[in-house]
Amino acid sequence: MGRVFFNTSENIHTLTADYQVLASDSGKVFIMDSTSACSFTLPADADIAEGWNCRFYCKTANDNAYLIKCTDVTDTTGQMFVGGFSVASTTDGFGHAVLAAANDSQIAFDANLANGAGEPGSYMDIVKIAANKFAISGFMISDDGDTDGSAVLSNI
Repeated sequence: MGRVFFNTSENIHTLTADYQVLASDSGKVFIMDSTSACSFTLPADADIAEGWNCRFYCKTANDNAYLIKCTDVTDTTGQMFVGGFSVASTTDGFGHAVLAAANDSQIAFDANLANGAGEPGSYMDIVKIAANKFAISGFMISDDGDTDGSAVLSNI
């Protein structure tokens, strides 16, 4: 007999406005579905353990940006992203690998930002791997023909 899955929709949360991500949201998929500017703040480091994870998935292109932010953005000691993601253009099809730089603490899904990305189908996985460190991986889609994805990550 095969597996039976119940209540799988409990792990999906549609975001249409600003949201403070909770420790209890570990394992959730957040579907971003708005055309208004939205900010999603990750939990404080003290509130989550290694292995805490979530995925942000873009359903609706947003020219005003979906921003995923760390709680503590203090350079060198605050939360930051490590790792990287792939980005590809819908118009030219080429791709780039984008790596997080020191102190990057914000991810922007912005559909019309030069060298950005955030078209429907874009996603980012976030996993706490150490104190103040979130590993990221994902695939970002851009309609910027020559995007290099460099505007997706920033140090705020």
